[in-house]
Amino acid sequence: MRPHDYWQRIDPAGALSSGLGEDSYVVDLDGGGQLVLPVRMLADGKRGLASLIINQASFAAQDRLAGDLARRLEPFRPEVVVGLPTLGLTLASAVARALGHERYVPLGTSRKFWYREELSAPLSSVTTPDQKKTLYLDPRMTRVLEGRRVALIDDVISSGASIAAGMALMTRIGVEPVVIGAVMLQSSRWRASLDPKVKERIVGLFSTPMLEKELDGRWRPEGSGDAGSTESGTRRTGLSMTAREDDGASSDWRPVAPAADVVEGRPHAVVVEGNLLVIVRTGETFRAAQGLCPHERGDLSSGRVEGGWLVCPRHLLSFDLGSGAPSKGWGVPALKLYPARKAGEQIEIDAAALRRDPPLGARTVWNLAPGAN
Repeated sequence: MRPHDYWQRIDPAGALSSGLGEDSYVVDLDGGGQLVLPVRMLADGKRGLASLIINQASFAAQDRLAGDLARRLEPFRPEVVVGLPTLGLTLASAVARALGHERYVPLGTSRKFWYREELSAPLSSVTTPDQKKTLYLDPRMTRVLEGRRVALIDDVISSGASIAAGMALMTRIGVEPVVIGAVMLQSSRWRASLDPKVKERIVGLFSTPMLEKELDGRWRPEGSGDAGSTESGTRRTGLSMTAREDDGASSDWRPVAPAADVVEGRPHAVVVEGNLLVIVRTGETFRAAQGLCPHERGDLSSGRVEGGWLVCPRHLLSFDLGSGAPSKGWGVPALKLYPARKAGEQIEIDAAALRRDPPLGARTVWNLAPGAN
């Protein structure tokens, strides 16, 4: 691929081998499709990273990535999007539009004469490590943010320095973002530099490892002896990841909704990797299930919970929330259930389990011939 062709198109799902190529890294996107990223050598001449320069991407690629990220952020109900400079501004604007917002709040590094020093924070970037900058918030924007649910957006999270600066600036005006969004979580260096409360709010579309050059000139994930493996903490090459560390090799716990939003007896809808799910609460126990009824795709978030059963609003078909089994007399597949848990003030769902057994919501086609059904 020629250098100027990167980030210009979304390839069909399965068209390319996920993970490392000779000088590129292929990631799988939510809902199908693949994006090819170039690998850039770092200043030490030994290590490299998959690169995304979003303001050089085609408009179609930008819109797709922004739309996917907006769907990831929807369960957090952000009211205002704040963008980090420089490349995060391109993404934040597009994400705000995808969320249906009328505007977004851009942070900047150019000090206007009316800016105030108390609304600033020191800033550095992995792409410009030798340039020390200052992050500013226009004082006129404080009223837009006060008392609102804020999403802080950057294109890539790498060292964590930009996110730390953005969070420091938000803290100075008494704002605590409900979620931090990025397209790519680049290596795992940011995990060591950010506060645990910040890390658990991070949502990314995909994760890529730190790379190192082998003697034969090929790239491999740093610390692995196998070019086909991934670095520790990023176990699934090309799959969407979140900031919270996996509890096991087959888990990918993802925050999807504030616990306070899930009311007992009422299914709560969330979207995870393009799939509609419902969360059901019983005391402090939470369960997740596919959001479309396997009978005729009724929206289960509009149903109700009665005595441990989830009732579909269309035909009053019920499903056992312990096993997923349908009520007697219905020849339909069982409801698919997924691991869920409360972590702090958030509800998390194991996205890895979702990928292994996606909620297809198979539709039953009725046969109205005499004697049928």
